[in-house]
Amino acid sequence: MSDKVELTNEQFTELIAEAIKKAVENLGLDKVDRKFGVFPTPDDPDGKNIENMSPDEKVLKFFKAVIFQDHSVLAELKALGETTNTAGGYLVPPEFRAQLIEELPKVTVMRQVATIIPVNSPSGNLPKVTAKPTVSIGSENTAITETTATFGELTWQLNRLNALIPISRELVADAKVDIVALIRRWFAEAIAQKEDDLFTNGTGTGQPEGFRVNTANIPKIALGDATNGGQTPTYDNIVDLIALIEPQYRRRCVFMTSPKGESILMKIKDNQGRPLFTQAQDGGIRILGYPLIVNANIPENLNTTGAGNNNETEIWFGDFSYYWVFDKQEYAVESTMEGYGAFEKHQVVMKVVNYIDGKRSLDKPFAVMTGVV
Repeated sequence: MSDKVELTNEQFTELIAEAIKKAVENLGLDKVDRKFGVFPTPDDPDGKNIENMSPDEKVLKFFKAVIFQDHSVLAELKALGETTNTAGGYLVPPEFRAQLIEELPKVTVMRQVATIIPVNSPSGNLPKVTAKPTVSIGSENTAITETTATFGELTWQLNRLNALIPISRELVADAKVDIVALIRRWFAEAIAQKEDDLFTNGTGTGQPEGFRVNTANIPKIALGDATNGGQTPTYDNIVDLIALIEPQYRRRCVFMTSPKGESILMKIKDNQGRPLFTQAQDGGIRILGYPLIVNANIPENLNTTGAGNNNETEIWFGDFSYYWVFDKQEYAVESTMEGYGAFEKHQVVMKVVNYIDGKRSLDKPFAVMTGVV
């Protein structure tokens, strides 16, 4: 005779629920902290051992700690050398910074072509050649003509770059490791947008000096006039623009213009009716063999002719490696849930801070065509 226990549906449900609860407790899964992304392991039952985390897990934990003001986690990360508290916020972990530095040239215009100079000091001077040495030739027993190069100094002063990134609170609270790449892309795009504008148009006072600024010594071709306004460049105009650059600087030259200028250049044809542009194997566009780079920060509403039409743009030609970017490469972050409309939209706004400067190191490798329509 076998023992038989009869249970009601309610009793059976309670029995199963209790068994599941004990199983979850035995596995330690009742300690999952969904908000801060703490997931226990057999070696780390509380899910708080940062040393055992992967680089992306550390980065994710760092950002959640910054956003939700978890100072205990930030203190632990600081003790491990993963972050430092600065006047501009908490420095991002080294792994994230290295990946961000690698990502930036992929989404910026100017970092693709400029010379990047990492610096630690807030200001300084770098020697630059303002005139190259001359070379002489002579026969035996004749005096050698003295040849010298002229040197100058390029002074740089780091300026604080601030970029704001609004993020949904729910997205951050529920985030897993795979969101780190998305955060990195957001950072890179926000920084790139601000940097490209400054490296193009910055005044040089309290900010980088853009390559379009202080152009008195830059060779120019001015199209149009005060009566008729701007002018569409011809094939000959483009050839003349190239000729403004001395041959020794042309090897690494590119065309740089606005989206409007791109459209204008791609419609220009030579005397045989052939367009100036060609498609490169890498998918890029070349104008008479030189790469074309589109910079949306070059204005399209200029009035250099004085005609009052405010519809002109510019076409630049030059070796932009002579534009030097001074970069501290220390990215710090802060967050707020109150300012910039974050409270009303249930968002968190992250501020990214870096210190940069930029300016032309030499004028000769640059030329510009103005009055382009």
